[in-house]
Amino acid sequence: MLSINGEMASIPLVLDLTANEVVSISPASVNPIVVRTLDLTLNMGEAEINSSDFSVKLVPREFTNPNASYRTTKTEYPLNVVAVDGASQTISVKFGGAPGGIYDVVVSNQDGNLISTVTLETAVEVTGFSPRFGSQFGGFVVTINGRNFAPEAAQNPVKIGDDYCLIESVTESEIKCRMSENLGRAAQASILIVFVSTYEEAICSDVDDCNFTFVDFNTLPSLISATPVYDAVNHKYDLEIVGSGITDTDPNAVSVTIGGVAQTVTSVTADLITVEISDLKRGVTADELKIILTEGIVGGYSTLKLGVAFEPKFYGLSATRL
Repeated sequence: MLSINGEMASIPLVLDLTANEVVSISPASVNPIVVRTLDLTLNMGEAEINSSDFSVKLVPREFTNPNASYRTTKTEYPLNVVAVDGASQTISVKFGGAPGGIYDVVVSNQDGNLISTVTLETAVEVTGFSPRFGSQFGGFVVTINGRNFAPEAAQNPVKIGDDYCLIESVTESEIKCRMSENLGRAAQASILIVFVSTYEEAICSDVDDCNFTFVDFNTLPSLISATPVYDAVNHKYDLEIVGSGITDTDPNAVSVTIGGVAQTVTSVTADLITVEISDLKRGVTADELKIILTEGIVGGYSTLKLGVAFEPKFYGLSATRL
């Protein structure tokens, strides 16, 4: 109530209680170590905004990863304002990294802190992977599904048990890695771990707690012999690999290299793998032969690894008059 000329009067007063507010952040979850830009949407009412108006910081609410070995006692993580869009009332900030956790997003201007219930999560999560088992000696490929994987292979080290699974490809939601060869590894249960660089472990929300089983190679298919076969019509060599109990007959599921050079697998049955020899490093000398099945390194691998020899063949001569 106000007194106007001695008379009491009621004047409606309308306040915009939603102004000076942080509305959202995008993305709301990021990798703890990947430097990137974050976009904040504000509600500043009718006020004009520019980059000098604001300071932004992250204040730890909860460290969600118990394995964050690089965690510090820092109470805040400043974010540099790099761009402002007055029309859409958004500001862009540079995120430089913060240990795995939940952070309150605090935005301030000359009038103090803006109203905010917005949080940022920093986390890497493994949601599942396939296969769940492989040869005790390695060689198999594992596909890992999750979120917030880093774009560079070196930022996502993967271990199964005590040994590394070597990264072949990575996206934000998928890692493919090939288990390193270790002919002395025991058949045993192990844990698959994706690391956030070398600092902390990814969260595992896999239904089986990221358990993996290295199985006895004697329970897997086996390789018996490898014989070069010369095709006199097409003047080329094939390699016939005799095996036993081969379960995955997709040619793309079998890897064959000779002297480190990948060859073309043309057909696979339960007991025979046929390989077209497309390139050889040293011609007639016995080269190291590596044969990897879906299950990885199986019985007979060590014997065949000693190599095969290809006899040189003469099939034509041409002459040019000088």
